[in-house]
Amino acid sequence: MKREDREVYTFTKKWVNRLMWFFVIWISLSYVLAFCGRDQIAESLSQTVMTGGVAIFAGYMLKAYFGTYSKENLRYKEKVMKIKKTYKVTDTEGEQGDG
Repeated sequence: MKREDREVYTFTKKWVNRLMWFFVIWISLSYVLAFCGRDQIAESLSQTVMTGGVAIFAGYMLKAYFGTYSKENLRYKEKVMKIKKTYKVTDTEGEQGDG
């Protein structure tokens, strides 16, 4: 990954990325536990990790969606306001003759 790409990561992106890697490791460990005969612990660990992972990922996705939505909405409104300021409203009916 290029240095410029790494600088784009925000604080939240970094922590969600780290947590997702931890979840992958924990899920892998549950398979190791199941292979060793600890089925009950493996099942409990898998359920807990998946619940936490889905909750964190869904929360981050909602945050990212609404953050992007509000930023794009603000950009659109600024664009519309700029267009309204650049065009002057003229009265065209007064310029037309009766005939």
